[in-house]
Amino acid sequence: MSRFRPATRVLFALLCLLWFVYALTFIPARSHRSFETTLILPQEQTAVAEIRISIPQQSGEIKTGIMKKQCSRFFLQTEYGSYPVRQDLIERLFSVLSEKRPCTIMSKKVQDYAQYGLNEAASKITLTGTDRTIISELFFGKTDTMGLQRYVRTGSSITVFAVDNTIAPFLSLAHTFWLDLQPYKALFDSSDLQSLEINSRQIVKNGKNAEDFAALQSCIQIFTCIDTAPQIEAEPAKTIGLFFGSGKKIELFYQPLKSGDYIISDTQSRYAYTASNYSFSRLLKLTAALR
Repeated sequence: MSRFRPATRVLFALLCLLWFVYALTFIPARSHRSFETTLILPQEQTAVAEIRISIPQQSGEIKTGIMKKQCSRFFLQTEYGSYPVRQDLIERLFSVLSEKRPCTIMSKKVQDYAQYGLNEAASKITLTGTDRTIISELFFGKTDTMGLQRYVRTGSSITVFAVDNTIAPFLSLAHTFWLDLQPYKALFDSSDLQSLEINSRQIVKNGKNAEDFAALQSCIQIFTCIDTAPQIEAEPAKTIGLFFGSGKKIELFYQPLKSGDYIISDTQSRYAYTASNYSFSRLLKLTAALR
């Protein structure tokens, strides 16, 4: 005779079934399909004539930064004109976009865009050629919970991918990121400062003031601006003449602002920048110390 009653056996079977279903929840779901790919083809880099980066703002507005290639250099369009973009950043951007990397397909449904931040909240990088043909259009959405991967889709494809988030620094419109705001650091690559002209008074480097000249040269080399600025009006601007051992002369123009900061430009680059009161006052103090 059976040890258990029929009802007990039924309950025992149901209990086993529940435990089996519960155990199934611990088995990983089928993983998304993964493979290796690039966001752009390496050979497409040389054909890019314009880079557009569009970033949605909290207000709902979309701001766009435009970098156009002139000869072999990209220039960022600003309200005060076009400024040269740091070449190392352009090279890094293309390296990130053309590098082969693991890629995971997350979805092939348009209705999933919002879940991945690939609806109107997506940032976008558009690369175009000289004939205005779109070479690549890349949409960047949210990151995963760890911030290590970012959800992406390309062109007219509805497929959502997850790739590593190395693109993050480049999803920016900040001038402080893209522009070289140390405009005078390369002045002394081949020659040192030999004399200075202030208010029609010329001061020549000699044994007595050599240390003061070295301090001024170091200050100019590491001098960092805040942002771009409108061109200086010639009439009220003040001038510092810099004379180099190579025979080159550069005039540095500056004009104080009501805020206490300064607008500066020079005869070599003709780009205007905003300089902080602290930084430029230090430079003026060093020039005033020269005898």
